[in-house]
Amino acid sequence: MKKALLSKPGLSHYTNMNQLEFHIRSSELCQKHAVMIDSPPLIEKYVAATAKEISVLNYARRSDFTEKKQEADHQRDKLYIGVTWVIRANLKHYDPKNRDAALHISNMLETYGDVKRKNYDAETAAIDGIVKNLRSELYAPAAALLDLQTWVNKLEDANERFKEYVANTSREKIIRPNITPKEARRNTDNCMYKITDRIEAMVNLNGREEYEPFIEAYNNLVKHFNTVARKHYGLTHVRTDISKVVIARIAPQQFTGQPIFVIPFVTLNEVKPDGSKTVVKLTFSTDFTARYTNNIEPGMATITIHGIGKYKGQSLTTFFIE
Repeated sequence: MKKALLSKPGLSHYTNMNQLEFHIRSSELCQKHAVMIDSPPLIEKYVAATAKEISVLNYARRSDFTEKKQEADHQRDKLYIGVTWVIRANLKHYDPKNRDAALHISNMLETYGDVKRKNYDAETAAIDGIVKNLRSELYAPAAALLDLQTWVNKLEDANERFKEYVANTSREKIIRPNITPKEARRNTDNCMYKITDRIEAMVNLNGREEYEPFIEAYNNLVKHFNTVARKHYGLTHVRTDISKVVIARIAPQQFTGQPIFVIPFVTLNEVKPDGSKTVVKLTFSTDFTARYTNNIEPGMATITIHGIGKYKGQSLTTFFIE
């Protein structure tokens, strides 16, 4: 079996924009060597498929599923989960005032059901109601006791950003494409494969020399975008190890006979791309979770924090129960 002369692009690993840029440049290369390829219909279909994909992606960016809108929705989901985690932790707090405050707010949240599983409009309305309640005279004291003000502010900000993106996309007057971005991407890929298959077949029949300029240019193009994809894949999948985090000292806790859950204050020195260092505060339930041992009886209790999200690894700290 002969080795393929044309390099294989890792299209499945390309981002939408990188894949589209690759096809724009590849289709231009095919037009430049149209005489050599000797198949106007294939080239026309490739150029048309690329243009179609451009229009579909342009629509997608402004549609209900834009990247910014999805990110805002994802962010408000994470913040809402963070609020619920704080409340759950305080339901087992050593201080009965914290437990009562957490129960008070928990009962209110239950009336909204599973917020993050609601559709866009229902979730937006639910978060508006929750934020309003947590700032009302009925729930504000409990929220203050549990130190939820920052959570509430950030949750409201994320919800407002989501509303803004919804308003912006709804103002766009664009004819909906008759295919999805995934289908458009697949069509463009298939058009390119038909041309490269034709080149391979023609080289086998006529020899390589005539097609050398196209082969070299195409392989260099593939090499470039494959390198971009590998770098992107590596960057987006790197998780920072938290084994060297700094965990603030936890004051001794009073024995209550019940499990004691203290959320530790965790920071990490991170190095920026320019080489400078910055101190980053890690957020419970977003950046790390905590596992507690020996946290009932008097003595030394242990907290093991585990990195989640963009963090990995674990670290330990202790506190005393008196």
